[in-house]
Amino acid sequence: MTRHVELAVTAYNVGTPLKRLATLGVGWKGAADIPGLATRAPQWEAKVGAGQMVAIPLRGERLGVWSYLQSSVRLPVLRTRLMAGVSDGPKAMFGKSTTHFMGSFEQPLAALPGALGHTLHDITLLGEWWAGQHEFADFVPGFNYHRGRTVVILGYKLTNTPGTRGDGLVFEIGRTF
Repeated sequence: MTRHVELAVTAYNVGTPLKRLATLGVGWKGAADIPGLATRAPQWEAKVGAGQMVAIPLRGERLGVWSYLQSSVRLPVLRTRLMAGVSDGPKAMFGKSTTHFMGSFEQPLAALPGALGHTLHDITLLGEWWAGQHEFADFVPGFNYHRGRTVVILGYKLTNTPGTRGDGLVFEIGRTF
């Protein structure tokens, strides 16, 4: 059963210094329990997810579509969610047409023992990695703060290509309406 479907309008590579590619993405993403595993192994919270974005270039490139498919599980004791998937995207978003691996982890700090876990219960440590040599080919460690209907993500992107100038701050804010 689908539990989460989100609609999004996202600006990619908008900021300083000015990037070669700047794209407006309009799309959706969703997640659902993996049939059969939800009842046989509920403690693993196995999910499958998918999403698509229409990539509307703000400079230079042609319109394109980015699609991805992923699966994830939550480790029962640590509560860590591990995700792996595949992404296929256009030149307008990735700088070249590309199909590549993506993976991530999310560790809720509420899993920490005692008062510390209680104090940090709205914060999740996260890391996201995109394989390859393209605009989003990087590892982004950071934090997710989720309180009520507001989500704030703060991270730092470390490019897969050492010596390039692709590192930088990542900031996202979301609101559920």
